[in-house]
Amino acid sequence: MIAVFNLLRKKRVRKIIEVDFADNEYLPHTDEAIENALKGFEVEKLNWEKPDISSEVVYNSTSALTEVSLYWSGDEAVVKEWCSPEGFGNARKFPKVEASP
Repeated sequence: MIAVFNLLRKKRVRKIIEVDFADNEYLPHTDEAIENALKGFEVEKLNWEKPDISSEVVYNSTSALTEVSLYWSGDEAVVKEWCSPEGFGNARKFPKVEASP
């Protein structure tokens, strides 16, 4: 996926309405690779199917986010991070993201 985003950068794309990517279950992209792939783009909707992606990775990737889909492995610490004041509940970090059922 990184090559695709690099090509979009070369084409001077800045805004991406939606990223919908089913990552490899056994060898997913690293947090750093996700941040580097998305950095500099205004991504509105992010559906990167990687379990337990942290809110910090999402925050470091894009500032225009209005919707994010999260995938959970069952690790309770991940849910606590997502819901913490430093996570997706932080209105300063994620001013346009609203919780939905």
